[in-house]
Amino acid sequence: MADREVAMKIAATLLPWNVGTITMWAALTGLEDQKGLAKRVKFNNDQAAFIEKEMAKIPGMVVFPTRANYVLFDAGPTGKKGEDVLSYAQKKGIILRGEKAKHGSDGWFRVTIGLKEENKLFLKVMKEFFSRK
Repeated sequence: MADREVAMKIAATLLPWNVGTITMWAALTGLEDQKGLAKRVKFNNDQAAFIEKEMAKIPGMVVFPTRANYVLFDAGPTGKKGEDVLSYAQKKGIILRGEKAKHGSDGWFRVTIGLKEENKLFLKVMKEFFSRK
């Protein structure tokens, strides 16, 4: 609780998507655990490579290599729109992030790396969607 004017001045200095103190301490602890961090980075990179490899099997799919916690795709060359991919995935219980149309394509979308089971489900659903006429 604070005076509204004071709270607004403080809020104006915060970065977008500001993180709370407890979350920052948890992140710091995670970074200090070098063995655990290396294990998580390896898992993320292995799963990203797995997703990239499997999605590249879809004819026309553009897969962007990543070192982040997500993989970016352009389905435009497949003849499919990103919003249709998102809608189909959501019906199957998968939430993907859309991207705005760019570079003459409206097929952009991305998936965040998840657990192995989640990643396999994502790939199953994508293969179903892209095999439809």
